[in-house]
Amino acid sequence: MGVLMVMMRLVCLICLSISSIWAWRLEESPSKIAPLKDLDPHIVAGSVASLGQLPWQAALYFTNGTDTWFCGGSVISKVWILTAGHCVEGAQRGTAITGVVNISDHTTGNEIYEMILHEAFNSSTLENDIALIALTTPLKFDDNTKAVTLGTEHLDSGYRVTVSGWGTTHEDEVELSQVLRFITMTVISNDICQEYYEGNAIFDGMFCAMTVLGVILGTCHGDSGGPAVINTDTNPVHVGIISFVSTLGCESGRPDGYTRTAHYRNWIKDNSGV
Repeated sequence: MGVLMVMMRLVCLICLSISSIWAWRLEESPSKIAPLKDLDPHIVAGSVASLGQLPWQAALYFTNGTDTWFCGGSVISKVWILTAGHCVEGAQRGTAITGVVNISDHTTGNEIYEMILHEAFNSSTLENDIALIALTTPLKFDDNTKAVTLGTEHLDSGYRVTVSGWGTTHEDEVELSQVLRFITMTVISNDICQEYYEGNAIFDGMFCAMTVLGVILGTCHGDSGGPAVINTDTNPVHVGIISFVSTLGCESGRPDGYTRTAHYRNWIKDNSGV
């Protein structure tokens, strides 16, 4: 009986220690959200994608005549690409590249014909962070370029999502990577995510995802607008658009934020017919 009591006390002490660590992470320094294109560009760590592995991935270059910036996107038809609202805000023109893993492999991009920013997009809160892009020339689908199915059902916590984009592997680097990288993250509830972001509301049209506690993996600027997809190897379904990270940085270990595809399914259909 004495041995049993000692073991029970040890278990309790371990549980209390884990709880303390978790609470310290939440209370250490409340985060605010930041659009990914305002931070250093990269998927933090992750694996290099093979050609045709993520055929819905698009690389997007935008300009307002003075500045230029880079975002990701998702092919949803031969004409339409889905991306984040903050990617197209202020843009006057742009080009899209599809069907490549190494973005230096392309010769010319497909000119963007039209950009549709959600009419209620809020750049301060990143609510309704979604936009559609129409291409001047329809894409030719093949093994390396395909449309992804759009999700229609609410994504529950615990789901594993694959997110992808071009970028460096460390926060102190600034150059975009030439190769496409991807990582897998776990969806958490909006209530838990809200505890990390006390300075901002986590709206119903958002969801958050993170890796194991203490493991630094995630998205960063340059990945904005890119896809979050479930079942990539069997029946790929687009469930989110890469939207924001913590103002503490891409390697802070805080959850990444996404725009929920299903929440805007009717908006996408009304504006693109897809």
